[in-house]
Parts: sequence; C-alpha cells; structure tokens
Amino acid sequence: MRIGIVTQQLRNNYGGLLQNWALQQILLKMDHEPITLNYENFFRLPPWYRRILSHIKTIATWMVPGRRRPWIRYEVFNRSRVSHKFICNHINVTPPFRKYRSGLVGKHCLEAVITGSDQVWRPQYNPGYVDKMFLSFVEDSGIRKIAYAASFGTSAWEFTAEEEKKCADSIRRLDNVSVREKSGVVLCREHFGIESTCVLDPTMLLDREYYDNLIEGSTTPDGPYMLAYILDNELYDKTKVERLGQSLGLPVKLVYADDEMSLEVEEWIAMFKNAAYVVTNSFHGTVFSIIYHRPFLSLVHEGRGSARFFDLLEQFNLSDRLIAELPEACDAISDIDWDAVDSRLADRRQLSIEWLKNSLVSTNTES
Repeated sequence: MRIGIVTQQLRNNYGGLLQNWALQQILLKMDHEPITLNYENFFRLPPWYRRILSHIKTIATWMVPGRRRPWIRYEVFNRSRVSHKFICNHINVTPPFRKYRSGLVGKHCLEAVITGSDQVWRPQYNPGYVDKMFLSFVEDSGIRKIAYAASFGTSAWEFTAEEEKKCADSIRRLDNVSVREKSGVVLCREHFGIESTCVLDPTMLLDREYYDNLIEGSTTPDGPYMLAYILDNELYDKTKVERLGQSLGLPVKLVYADDEMSLEVEEWIAMFKNAAYVVTNSFHGTVFSIIYHRPFLSLVHEGRGSARFFDLLEQFNLSDRLIAELPEACDAISDIDWDAVDSRLADRRQLSIEWLKNSLVSTNTES
C-alpha cells in the first residue's frame, strides 16, 4: 500500500527528522510504500522589496573594508545542510509543495494517509493550517485516513473556536485515531467527542539495532562525558551544567539545536549512545536516553509542552528523572532498572505496532 505521511515541516529538528524516518521504517517493515508529503511554507521569505534592499546595502558596503557584510542567501526551503542531507539520504519525500490540496492524493497515487507524529496537532506550530494536520484536504472517501501518535504537545487547549470546529469536522472523518500522550486522549474526548488510543512515538517502535546500523561509522569524543542537549539554551545557566558535570567527575559536552545543526543526525544519536550521563530538556533527547539505557535527567520545558514529558516517563516508571530546575550537583549516577524499562517498552511497542497494522487494514471506524 502506498501511504502518504503528513507531519510538521521537515526542518532543522533532530527529533522531527527521526520520528518521520522511524515511521517510514516501520511501514517498510510491514511491506508498505511510505512517502512523506513535503510541505514547505514559502511565505516565510521576507517581502521582495526587503530582499532587494538588503542586496543593495550589501553591494554598497562591499567597497568599505570596515563595513563589509556577508551576502545573505534567502533560501525558500530554509533547511540546514545537515537536515537536507539526512532527508535526501534516508527519507522518501514528494517534491516540495506550498499548499495542501486534495489533488495530492491522486498525484502521488496514495491509498492511505497518516498524520503524525510529533506536535502535529498544536496550532502554534502549524499556524493557519492546523486543520490540514487533521487531513482536511483528503476528500476521497475511499482513502484510509488515520492518525498515528499525533500530539497536542500540551494538556492545555490551545485551539481557537474556529480552529476547533474545522478540526472537529476533520478528525471525525478519520478511520482510526491514536495519540502520543494520555492527555491527548482526554483532549480528543472533551473537545472532539471521539475516543482515541495512546501509542508510542515512532522512534520507540524500532529496536536499538536500527539506530546502531544508521550511526555505524559515526564518531564521538573519547572517554566518558556528560551530554547536555539543551533547547532554548538561553534559558539555562551554563555554569550549573558545568557544575553538575564536575559533581559526576565528567567533562561536559554541550549540544544545542540551533539552525545550523553542527552535528550530523547520525552523530547526534551517537552522542547519546556513548554518553555516561545525559541532561536534556528535549522530548526526543529523553527518548534516546531511554533507548540507549543512559542515566539521565529530563528538564521540564514548559514552553514546548510539559505533558509530553510527564506521559512519556510515567509509562516507564521513570517520573523521578523529571526535574523542574537543573541541580548544581549530583552525588552519583543513580541506578535505573533497565530490565523493567525494556519489558514495559516491549509491551507498549507490540501494542502500538499492532494498532498501526490493524488500522491500515481494518474497515471499522472505532479507535
């Protein structure tokens, strides 16, 4: 079955890229043919007159050595070299398009469409087109439409009345609905009047060996280290991060999720695999700490949605790893019962994969 995947724009986001790659891998394992609908918001470019004015200023200052400024490249796709390379090498995507239309289904010969995962149902991350994340553009009634591990990102309701109405109409036309967080089950019930199933993020559906094969040949720093993978790094005191590393007797390797993405995606995964300890405020940073059995602390990131962290860690009885503020010291690398975590993960993985498999062939509309 040829399956289109609708997700957030594939940009400079390690977790966003990997959840899409992982979902494609699972679908390939089921003998399906996945392809991600490669939506690109062209309207993020500055107005044409501002671009021309910027180029004129660059030319005017070029002959003045002390005032030269670099030539600004306005790229439509706004992707770093790292993300572009990973997409080209590992993710099957359609040619880019600028607007979701019903014709996409026929154009790419789709037999089913999946929306998910990540925070596809968070309006502020999909401004002006969040209803498309509920597959409102898929008008063909003969096409199977499902949501896999769709996430609102937060337990709070962020939809306007107009968005809620549009999305309610669309979600009720889906054949099966699953969400990534228990809080999402509640939101679907209370605001859309439908029942949904809680499943794992796609990155957790794959055995560790898939990632080992992906990162084969990637290098990381020599010797043990504490990995600090921090989003919105300006919110956190770098000194505290260093002190925490000193208390553990480990040098700190700071990794940020900036627009340039200094690490290759494969190197980013390898940094988690080989870390002696991890501190992160990233959802997928937490996921890969679990996958690779790394002792970790997970910082609540309120602005990016704290419900994701609570629900993820509760599933594996790891809620004690969630902290509100970064401590300055840690006495020892605390023990985690990884056998118990793996057992829970295996159970949840089996249920999630079975849900996905059955949803693609089932004819009932219950979730």
